[in-house]
Amino acid sequence: MKAKDMVFFNIFKESAENLISICNMLENLDKTEVEKNLKKIYAATEKEKINQKKYFNLLEKAFITPVDRDLLFETGRKFAEFTEAVKDIAASVYYTGIYEKRNEDNAFHMILKKMCERVNFLSKEIGNYKNTEKLKEISAEIREIEMEGERLYVRFMKKLFLEEKDTKKLVCYQKINALYLKSFNAGGNIARQTEKLILS
Repeated sequence: MKAKDMVFFNIFKESAENLISICNMLENLDKTEVEKNLKKIYAATEKEKINQKKYFNLLEKAFITPVDRDLLFETGRKFAEFTEAVKDIAASVYYTGIYEKRNEDNAFHMILKKMCERVNFLSKEIGNYKNTEKLKEISAEIREIEMEGERLYVRFMKKLFLEEKDTKKLVCYQKINALYLKSFNAGGNIARQTEKLILS
C-alpha cells in the first residue's frame, strides 16, 4: 500500500492540529471564560466529526485491500476517540462547577499537551511508510507519555482519597482525573494502532 500517495492521510494532520487547539483551550477554563471556551471546544469537536466523515468517505473509495481498509478505518476512529476524550475533560469541569485549578490539573495538562504534540508529529509522518523506524520511535514516545500519565493518575488518586474532605469535590475530582486518564489511554491507542499499520 502506497499510503503516502493517499490524500486521506492529510485528514490525520487536520485532526491532530484540531486536538492541539482543543488542548490549548483547556488551559482557560476559569469561571469567567469556561462557557465561551467550552463553545469553542464543542465547535472544534464538531469540526473533527466532519473531518472523520470526509475521511471515511475517501477511505471507502480508495483502491486498497480490505485488511488495509479495516486498519485505516480503526486508525481514524482512534483519532476521533482521542478528540472526544479531551473534549469530555472540559465538559466535566463545566458541569461540575469546579473551576479551582489544582496543581494536579496543571500536571495532567502538561502531559496531555505533550501527548497532543507528539500525536501531531506522528500525523505528519504516518503517511510515510518508508520511514517505519521514525514512526516506531514516535509511537514509543507516545506510549511512554501514556505511562507517565497513568503513574501520575495513581499518585493523584491516592492523594485525593487521603486528603480531600469535601465529598462533592472528591467525587468531581475523581471524575476529572479519570477523564484525563481516559485521554492518555486514547492517545496511547493511536500509537498502538499506528504500530499495527506499520506491520500491515
